[in-house]
Amino acid sequence: MLDKSKRTIVSLCLLVVVVLLSVYFWRSIPGAIPDGVYTGTAQGYGGPLTLEVTIAEGKIAAIEILEHKETPFVAAGAISQIIPAIIEAQSADVDVISGATATSTAIKEAVRQVLTENR
Repeated sequence: MLDKSKRTIVSLCLLVVVVLLSVYFWRSIPGAIPDGVYTGTAQGYGGPLTLEVTIAEGKIAAIEILEHKETPFVAAGAISQIIPAIIEAQSADVDVISGATATSTAIKEAVRQVLTENR
């Protein structure tokens, strides 16, 4: 059994190791996206779909479709449903909209592009 002074030294060494590991992993976590307006583009059913993602206070605040070549009535349904879902989830990892899978996927991919390229 270790005497009190050796236990203290071992405890301090372990504490230092834990602190150093914590700092290492804390610094390796990707940071939040700086506030601003970012543009992303992905391939939709009818061609490229371009959108803007507004980041405010480190969160997705708004998404606006700038240009697309999707079928208007199909795209309108996907846009009206998937954009609020992404903003609520604060992630592009949401379900696609049935009947507008390609449009939904393009929106998700363009948002994902913004989120990954601007960290």
